[in-house]
Amino acid sequence: MQNLSQELRETICRHVKSASHEELVAVVVALTAELTELPSFVVPTVETGARFELQHDDQVVVDRRSGLMWSRVELVEKPMNWETADKTCRELKLAGYSDWRMPTVEELFALADRTRHEPAIEKTAFPECKSSWYWTSTPYAPSPGGCAWSVSFLNGSAGWGDRDGYGFVRAVRASQ
Repeated sequence: MQNLSQELRETICRHVKSASHEELVAVVVALTAELTELPSFVVPTVETGARFELQHDDQVVVDRRSGLMWSRVELVEKPMNWETADKTCRELKLAGYSDWRMPTVEELFALADRTRHEPAIEKTAFPECKSSWYWTSTPYAPSPGGCAWSVSFLNGSAGWGDRDGYGFVRAVRASQ
C-alpha cells in the first residue's frame, strides 16, 4: 500500500506538465507551508516568459527550454565544409567562454521553428540567421566518417550531406 507522500508525488508528476505556473506555485506553497523539510523529488522547470534570453551584450542567446547558450550572430560570412565548421566552433572565444562546440542535430533542430519560413527560426533572438543549411556534429549513420546531419533554416527541416559540402555553423555550449 502506498503512503500519502508517494501517492501525492505520483499525482503531481502526472499533472505538472498541464498545470499553469500560478497553479504550480499555489500547490507548492500549500504543500510546504507546514513542512520543515522539503520532499525528495524534483518538479520539472516550468517555462515562463520568453523562451530566449539575450546575454553578454546581446552576443549570446540562452534557450531557457534546453539550458543551452548559442552564438547569436553568424560566425562566418560564407558557407564552409564540416571540418572548418567544427574547428570554428572549437576555437571560438565569445562572451568570456572558450568551451564552444558544434551542436548535435537534436540541439540545432530544436531551434527550428516550422511555423516560420526563410528563416525558420525566431528572428528576434537570431536576427542574422541565413535561410540555409547549418552543420551539426552528428554523423550520418550509413557513412559516419563521410557525412553529417545538418539543419535548414529555410523551412526548418533536417537532412544529411557530405562533410566536404558547404554549410554555415552556429556554436553552442551549456549555459551553466
